[in-house]
Amino acid sequence: PNINAKHGIGGTGAAEGRAGLPSASAVAATAELEVEPALANRVSSTLGSRLTVGKCVQRIMGLFSEYSEEAVCKAVLHTCTREGSFQRVHALVAKEISIASETSALAFMAHFELLCSGGLAGLPSAAPVSLGKFFAELLAADALNWVVFQHVQIDSDCMPAPLLAFLKALFCHLSDLLGASTLQRRFFHPLMCEYFSGFLPLDMLPTAHITRHFFASIGLSAAVTPPPPPS
Repeated sequence: PNINAKHGIGGTGAAEGRAGLPSASAVAATAELEVEPALANRVSSTLGSRLTVGKCVQRIMGLFSEYSEEAVCKAVLHTCTREGSFQRVHALVAKEISIASETSALAFMAHFELLCSGGLAGLPSAAPVSLGKFFAELLAADALNWVVFQHVQIDSDCMPAPLLAFLKALFCHLSDLLGASTLQRRFFHPLMCEYFSGFLPLDMLPTAHITRHFFASIGLSAAVTPPPPPS
């Protein structure tokens, strides 16, 4: 079952979605989890093998009997940050795990919040782009609920470089996967407006010029322009 069925239509539900988000204390607890070397090695070797995505998912989920799901999910992200470039298999495996397990989906959502609030500091230079594409894959497949966008704030022209790289990769890859018109429809879904309030609607933001420049710089101005009303 897809976790988003619990939160609304197509992963864009609002009313129940907020209740499904982890609390700040849960996020803090997740952030403090250490990736055990043995676990990190097992996850890394599985994701780096020649196994099919299905077989990788089976092996990774098989670790749930030995480690907490949160720890395993963090090990998947840890592997993603240690690669020199984005490896799509990491996201494909995480997508299947998130669809199969609400606990895993919530763990990845907690890490998304963490990354948006300073969690990118100290990671390898290529990690923000890899992580942005990683989460774009999960969101495009509705493996994660789009209410996580409530943690995205584009309101400063002095955003840390890692966060800027993460967000640019996130939005660009989402557009590549879904298309700009579908992304626009998601952004202006009437039940989701409150979750995009950190960057939309432009005409109501005190820092609209910053947000407008951000999306223009990545070629996505059309995606954040309100669609014409239905005729």
